[in-house]
Amino acid sequence: MRNLCCALFPAVLVGWSSSLAAQAPGLVPEVEPNDTAPVANSIAPGLQVQAALTPGDVDFYRFTLVAPARVHLFTGRVGGVGIDTVLQLWDVTGATQLAYDDDSRGAQSSLAMDLGPGTWLASVSGFSGTVSGAYSLDLGLDAVQVATLVENSASEQANNRNNNNGGSPTAIPSGPCLVTVGAARPNAADEDWYSLSLPTQSGVWILINEGKGSWISQYRWDLLDASGGALPTAFGATGGNSPIYSVRSSLQRVWPAGNYRIKISERTGCTSGGVSVPCATVSPYSKVPYGSYSMSVVTVPMLTGATRPHSGAATLLAGGEVGSGTLSAASPGQDWVVNTSGPSTLFLQTRGGSGTALQDTTLQIFDSSGLLVATSSGGNVLANTSGLHARMVVSLNQSGAAAYTVRVTGGGSQPGYPATYLLEVGLATCTPYLTAGMLKRDGNVFCTTAGLRVEFGAQLGELPVVGTLFVTEVANAPPSSLLLRMIGTSDTFSSTFGPLPVDMGPFGAPNCSLMVDPMVMEAWLAGPAGTAQFAQALPTASVFLGFALHEQVAAFDPFANPLGLVLSNPIRYVLGNRPF
Repeated sequence: MRNLCCALFPAVLVGWSSSLAAQAPGLVPEVEPNDTAPVANSIAPGLQVQAALTPGDVDFYRFTLVAPARVHLFTGRVGGVGIDTVLQLWDVTGATQLAYDDDSRGAQSSLAMDLGPGTWLASVSGFSGTVSGAYSLDLGLDAVQVATLVENSASEQANNRNNNNGGSPTAIPSGPCLVTVGAARPNAADEDWYSLSLPTQSGVWILINEGKGSWISQYRWDLLDASGGALPTAFGATGGNSPIYSVRSSLQRVWPAGNYRIKISERTGCTSGGVSVPCATVSPYSKVPYGSYSMSVVTVPMLTGATRPHSGAATLLAGGEVGSGTLSAASPGQDWVVNTSGPSTLFLQTRGGSGTALQDTTLQIFDSSGLLVATSSGGNVLANTSGLHARMVVSLNQSGAAAYTVRVTGGGSQPGYPATYLLEVGLATCTPYLTAGMLKRDGNVFCTTAGLRVEFGAQLGELPVVGTLFVTEVANAPPSSLLLRMIGTSDTFSSTFGPLPVDMGPFGAPNCSLMVDPMVMEAWLAGPAGTAQFAQALPTASVFLGFALHEQVAAFDPFANPLGLVLSNPIRYVLGNRPF
C-alpha cells in the first residue's frame, strides 16, 4: 500500500508524527499554581497554551523578548466551547498594567503591543467571577509597527485646538497606502486633532489601534469639516466612543473631495452621582486610563479613471474606474472583474445611473474559486436613496495576482426594471493589516470509511496568525490509522495531476477526489478514537502575510475501497497578522 500511495502522490514526505488524543507537538499545558505574578508559567513565542479557569481564577504567564517585537496575544476555544476571557498585559512585576482587552474576538480576547527587550507578564481571567472552562492562549511575534507620522507633540497644547482657535492639527497625507500615526493621550483634557485633505472622491479607512507602551483603553473619535464643525447628516455617523472592552475602532467611509478633521478626545457620557466625570475614573472604563494609541489611515482615490459600460459578460474594471450598467427583469445581476497583484484594500459602492436610476442594490464579491468573500446591501449614505445603495470595503489577503468577481444585483426595495446604475471602484495595493482566515470547504461527502466522511477542520476561532501555532484537527478517521496530511499552494491545478479536483475512482477509490496539490505530505497516526491534531508553527516573516495554503487528509482503510484510502474535505487558510 505504501508503494501505491507514493505512486499516486509523488510529493515530499517531510514528517512523521504520532498524534495525541490530548496534546499535539507545540501545545503546552498550563501548570497550576500560576495565580500570581511570582508563580507565572513561562511561555515562549510560537507555542499555544492549553489551560482552564475555575470561578474567580487568574492565570499568569511570563515571556521574555531578546529584541524589540510586536507581541500578539489572543485566547481561543478548546473542545468547541469558548469562555468569556479577559486578557491583560503587565510589566515584569505585575504591578503596572500596560493593556487590557476583553471582547476583540467575540467572547475571546486579543491584544498586540510593541515591546522592547525584557520580561513581561500576561494574565487571563474570566469576565465575571463565575466564568469557568477551558481556553487556549497563543503568543506570537511580528515586526515592530513603525509609525510613518508622529503626532504634533512639539506643539501639543496648540494641537488641542482646532484651526478656528489657532491650533495646528497634524496633517495626514492622502494617498493609496497606509499612514500610521504614533500618538498619546496623557490626561483627560488632551485632544488630538488631525487634518486630511482629499483631492478627489476617496474611500477612507480609519483604524484606531494599539500603540507603544501603555495604550489607552478609552477615547472618543469625531469626524469634522475643515473648520472643526459638524459634517452634514448625509455623511452618516461622524462620532462615537470606543468600545468599552476593546481599544479598537474601525471607521470606513467614502467621502467627496474636500478638507476634513479627525479629533481624538476623552470618552463621553460617564457620570458619578449624577455628575459628569472623566470616563477614565469610572469602572469599567478605567482599565488603562491614559497612554499611547496609533491611528492608521488609508485613503483610496476613486473617480480617477474612465467610465466603462457593461459588455454583457463579466467586464474588467480597474481601480479608479466607474462601471455603468443596466439591470432588467431578464438580467437582474451583472458581474464585473477586478484584478489585484497582491494584498489589497478594495472600496466598492453603487449609485443610480442616468434615466431610470436603480434605487436599491446588493454587492457581492467572489474569489477566483467562486467562493463568496463578502456581501453588502446598504451603507452608501452619500447616495440620494437613504443608504439603500450598497457600499463595501474588503481586505483581499491573497499573496499573488488574483481576479475577483464583483456582482451587482437589485435590492429588495427596487421598485422596477429596467434601471441603470454606476459602480465606483477604489483599489489600494496595501492594507492596514491582514486578517488571518480559515475556510473549511465541502467535498468528498460520499467518500466514507465505516459510513462517515473523514472531517478536516479546526476549532472555531483557531486562525493562522504569523508567528503562532496553528492547530487543525481530523475526526472520523479509522482508529489508529495512518494519515497523510497533504499541503499545497493551489486547489485548482497540480503540477503532477493537472487540473483539480482529480477523480480517484479510476484508481480504485470511487466517490473520492483529490482537491489540493500535494506538494508536501506529512505522515501521522490517528488516535484510537480516529482523531488527530496537527500543530503547525507558522513563520514570523512579514513576506508570508497573505500567503494562502490548501490542505487535505488521506486516511488508509483497506476495507473502504480497492485503493484502500479515503480523502477528507479540503481546507484553505490565509496567513495574517490579526486573529480576527
